[in-house]
Amino acid sequence: YTSVTPADFGLGTENLKASIRFDLILTALILVLMIGSKLVILKFFPDVFGSDTRLFYLDKWSRSMTFYPLTVLIQEFLTRGATQGSLEKVLPENYPPWVAVIISSVFFGALHVHRGLAYMIGATVLLSFFGFVYNKQRTIWGLCIPHYFLGISLTLIWGFA
Repeated sequence: YTSVTPADFGLGTENLKASIRFDLILTALILVLMIGSKLVILKFFPDVFGSDTRLFYLDKWSRSMTFYPLTVLIQEFLTRGATQGSLEKVLPENYPPWVAVIISSVFFGALHVHRGLAYMIGATVLLSFFGFVYNKQRTIWGLCIPHYFLGISLTLIWGFA
């Protein structure tokens, strides 16, 4: 009785291999940038981290991080599949697709306000970028990869708890 399919919510599998390949490369590039920038900061601005100059904070792994893959899947489904996908359908045709990307990314960022304003803004900016990637891929499956690894990296590399 409806024309809504799982693909309309970002759960499609069309071009899945290409999407996952692209998202793995994207994840690797961002991780290299994160680790590289941490190394530069540790070398030239060591006071930023105080007396704790470790490159990785493996001791910050928590029980909640064990369940983070499920959290990532739910967040991507809600923000990309449900929110962004629905906004693209209900916004008048004269609105460009980036309007749905920005609105859904602000929604996602607001889910992270409990971690502070800077974290919320960072999440909004990063997921805006992911929103444009979703616009091309039309699936959340590949986007779960960078979301997971970058979320974990914020704790294990930068120390955000």
